[in-house]
Amino acid sequence: MQENSPYSQHFHAAKSCLRREQYGDALAHLVFLANVEPSFKETLEEEFVLALRNWLEILESHGELDKMMICLQEALKLYPQSEIVLINTGANLIKLGFTDEVASCFRRALHVNPTSIRAKENLENVANLLVERWHFRMLNDKKRNSAYKRAISKAIGQGHDIVLDIGSGTGILSMFAVQSGSKEVYACEMSKTMFELGHDVLRANNMEKLIHTIHKKSTEMTVGKDIPKQVSLVVTETLDCGLLGEGILTTVEHAWSNLLIHPPENSDSNVKPISKVIPGGAVLYAMVIMCDDIRNQTRCKPSMSGLKMFPKCSIGGEVMERKVEIPSVSVSAFDQLEPYNTESLNQLRGGFTSLTCPFKVTEYDFNNPSSLNKDRDLKFEITATHCGQADAVAVWFDLLLDEDITLSTGPKDDSLCWEQAVFPIYANDADSSCKFAVSKGDMLSLHGELSKDCLKFNFCGINSTKLVFESKVSAVPSQRESQAAIIMNPSTKSDHEEVVAIIPPSYMRRLNDTPFNNLYDEVISGAVNSLKLKQHLCSGNENPCKDGVCNVLDITYGPALFSHFAARGKADHVLILNPHNTDWIEHISHGNDLPKVIEKGSEKLEEIAKEGRIWNLLVSDIVEPSGIIRQQVIEDIVFSRGCLLRPQNFQTIPMGFTVYCMCIESSFLFANCRVLDQDRTLGLEIGQFLNDFQVTTQIDIDLTTLPFSSITNHIELFSINFMEQFDEENKVLSLLETHSEKKVKVSKSGRIQAIPYWFALHIGNQHSLSTYSGDYAESHWRQAAIVLKEEVAVEVGQEILISASCVNSSITLDVNVIKD
Repeated sequence: MQENSPYSQHFHAAKSCLRREQYGDALAHLVFLANVEPSFKETLEEEFVLALRNWLEILESHGELDKMMICLQEALKLYPQSEIVLINTGANLIKLGFTDEVASCFRRALHVNPTSIRAKENLENVANLLVERWHFRMLNDKKRNSAYKRAISKAIGQGHDIVLDIGSGTGILSMFAVQSGSKEVYACEMSKTMFELGHDVLRANNMEKLIHTIHKKSTEMTVGKDIPKQVSLVVTETLDCGLLGEGILTTVEHAWSNLLIHPPENSDSNVKPISKVIPGGAVLYAMVIMCDDIRNQTRCKPSMSGLKMFPKCSIGGEVMERKVEIPSVSVSAFDQLEPYNTESLNQLRGGFTSLTCPFKVTEYDFNNPSSLNKDRDLKFEITATHCGQADAVAVWFDLLLDEDITLSTGPKDDSLCWEQAVFPIYANDADSSCKFAVSKGDMLSLHGELSKDCLKFNFCGINSTKLVFESKVSAVPSQRESQAAIIMNPSTKSDHEEVVAIIPPSYMRRLNDTPFNNLYDEVISGAVNSLKLKQHLCSGNENPCKDGVCNVLDITYGPALFSHFAARGKADHVLILNPHNTDWIEHISHGNDLPKVIEKGSEKLEEIAKEGRIWNLLVSDIVEPSGIIRQQVIEDIVFSRGCLLRPQNFQTIPMGFTVYCMCIESSFLFANCRVLDQDRTLGLEIGQFLNDFQVTTQIDIDLTTLPFSSITNHIELFSINFMEQFDEENKVLSLLETHSEKKVKVSKSGRIQAIPYWFALHIGNQHSLSTYSGDYAESHWRQAAIVLKEEVAVEVGQEILISASCVNSSITLDVNVIKD
């Protein structure tokens, strides 16, 4: 800035404030300059970004979130085309919980600089929060897309040519309506991310002027304000796997009352209806099934590794989010469960067995609004067609797009985009297996209650009326693997029967993994004894009856039995970091009469280090049940080695791990991660926009059920040894970053689309356990995979280079063909 500028004093003042770290004052001067003299903005950008970043940190530390929002809004107003400002704004909006606005910032940054690595990485980090994964499956389902297009074209041909697309998403149904010759098309979408993405899609397909978009929920729309007149056709797919969870009945009822053209009063019943809804109706089906995988996710075994587990007090499920807080005294544990899980029955490990034939629960006519909200009691007496154990009720539906076109979401259908709703049957006493045992020919009694947005099933057993199963279809389950909740009844906690723990399904699988728990029990007990003996010998204590001391630090996340194994193995002190499961751990300890050596610690290792205690044994879980390394766990182990564990007399469990992978071709996995081509979307360009939200690392993949073809053999990538001794203290930090490259030969010609990986956990010196799901029957682990942005075509015998790294507990993999 020139010295003779009338505003140079503000520039110098801003510089001076930055040097004195008075970031708020510096920002005020810079905002003033950018507003009064816009030509200065480019010159000021570097100082502006520095002042903004530091001032936001100060505001956040003081909890002044409103002021943070004002600063971010001002920054976007001044620098709408600045890649750095857009990325920094998005990063701060994440902290404030504005996930919808986050995507807009990162996508705008990519428009400014399509090669921006930071923008791409940030967008991928929030992609799961912003775009549901079923969007990819749905758009890749050519059968579904073709059926909707035929039904829409047919309806418009019958004169229903003023169209409203409710929950329009990418706008594919709206574009089908335009292609079918509609006069007017309106599309409403409540998600800001999908609304903006839909605009990009419409522009790319030259339909932005033919489709009128509304950023609003349909039930908040009114004629005359949001749309100029009533419409004659509503198209929607506001459905979940249980049919009712997305509010389809409320949506359709409101549309008929407020948005659709009404027939004239006293009109002839033989006259064709003026308005129509697609889909026209649905038929809901159910059947009782047996499934080991579902049982392992929802019911706790009576005992594990010699410990009593009290199954009545451990429930596998997700905690339901509530908009209104209800006092815990009035809410049972079952009332706090998500109503159902969603599963692809054909992809469940070990499969499932139908214990009954499918039976019709109810049916809906979406073109007869007067019938939609009738509450009904439903009673079923179903004959068992197979013997087994009743584990769940599976529910699906046929979607009647019109009189001739039907889509089925059932397990026998070949639909790519639909899973089934699974209502687990929960145990209610110590050994419920006999209560759920079914013989062929038995009559299974179920009672249901059906309302506008609620389905309740009471599984009454076999010639019994005792309630053991109840679920509501009123919300969509979410994947929150890391959340565990403890629900305490209002009476005293001294009786172990008073505690009920809701345990996420993935952690319930871990509790039920017998080989895993037995091995940890053996190694932890052995390590405690070994460390005690070593300390005793090193201390020079001449009293052979006096043992050394072994203190155990348990940094495992989620409900686990490691602390109990340590207590039973005669550890002197056991400190657990996970605050979510303390009551449950006390409950198991009390019920098994274990020594009272387990205590709750701070959530942060840094706080524990300040206490000055020295620890001998560090126990952790390393790999999440979903297949990825647990966030921050390697950093925690490295910190513990430097600040918490006794030098020369410590052990970590696991002692380290080795990473393995293979290259695969899997159209099924690829179709779950990205829009494959325009053929799937019937010639419409959608993929280039939605694929911005592709997540590279996919989790919860079961390689025993995933359809795939191996392109390479199993490959050992690298190992990390947490027990490695270093000649210099700070070299332990090298464990935080590992890189390797492996040349391998292709074993089968094909297309490399993904690289699944897994671990060999070195639990002890002589014991390892693989997280590959096929290595032993009860394995609780699934696998993770890196899904490539672009597939790589290879020929058998060709050499490829696998690049692997583990940085700050995060695995990245890439593959390149080695050219001759």
